[in-house]
Amino acid sequence: MSVRVIFNDIRGRTVNNLTGLIWTHVLIQLNGILYEATWPRVKKSYVIPEAETTEILEFENSGININDMLDFGEKNLGQRYMLRGYLFPKLYHKTRGVYCSEFACDMLVAGGFNLKAIDGYTPDTLYKALLP
Repeated sequence: MSVRVIFNDIRGRTVNNLTGLIWTHVLIQLNGILYEATWPRVKKSYVIPEAETTEILEFENSGININDMLDFGEKNLGQRYMLRGYLFPKLYHKTRGVYCSEFACDMLVAGGFNLKAIDGYTPDTLYKALLP
């Protein structure tokens, strides 16, 4: 089984232009189930959100603990979505809520990916950290 990390630009180019980001959302797909931090709470679903642009990075199972990722995703279902850590960088990873790239990065780390917490600051930083 593989891990799919899906990057897209939901809500159109306006958000990209306001934030200066290429990607405005990221979610993780395991066993056909999507885990994502989106308004109002972390959820799981089965349909990739519509977007103008989507890119999928796929990682094979070598050295990845899928069960730990699934456990992390399930334990965080219902956690509040909050952009405060993005809007106020000093609060990154210090709030009770979580946003998409922060959650995705933490889930990948739970599975054994060699990432730093700050790699999840934006979808763009996570994307770059995952490239070979």
